[in-house]
Amino acid sequence: MSAATVVDESGLRAAIVGRVLGAMEAADAAVRMPPVEGDETGVEVWLRGEADLSAVDLSVAAVREVCPTCQRPMPRRTGVNTRRTVSTALGTNGDGSPTLGKGQLADLVRDFLNAHPGHEFNAGTIARELSRSSGAVGNALAKLVVNGGAVLTNDAPMRYTAPANKATAPGDAAAAAE
Repeated sequence: MSAATVVDESGLRAAIVGRVLGAMEAADAAVRMPPVEGDETGVEVWLRGEADLSAVDLSVAAVREVCPTCQRPMPRRTGVNTRRTVSTALGTNGDGSPTLGKGQLADLVRDFLNAHPGHEFNAGTIARELSRSSGAVGNALAKLVVNGGAVLTNDAPMRYTAPANKATAPGDAAAAAE
């Protein structure tokens, strides 16, 4: 079983699993097998050892080995090799939301500003409302200011609003057409 499997099934952090597996290895209750040659993941596999689990002591998990040449303590190895599982579905982010095409975030930001005329927002507030990155929203706002799709109302902190001639509430466009 790989350490990543233990992390996924137990819900524990990788650092804790690494420490427990290290203590089990020191007590011969677990055996670390090197990655299989030709396996591109490079993940180590852990097998059940011969010793009883009651012999495992977490205080000896990070015992330092001494270098045979210089007699100095060698660095502790407390981590385990784990790989994050990522979404392989095309068109989705890691959180499951759809990926946006070129210019779509700027359109979302402009629509948000136009839906709230007269209000000033910073990039973080808009990002939270749209469930997007504040850095990406800030970049979109900078482009919108250059293109005239948004107005920078304050330099520090940077706050934005919709342009006066384009800011209409959703119901105002129908009323203006009558």
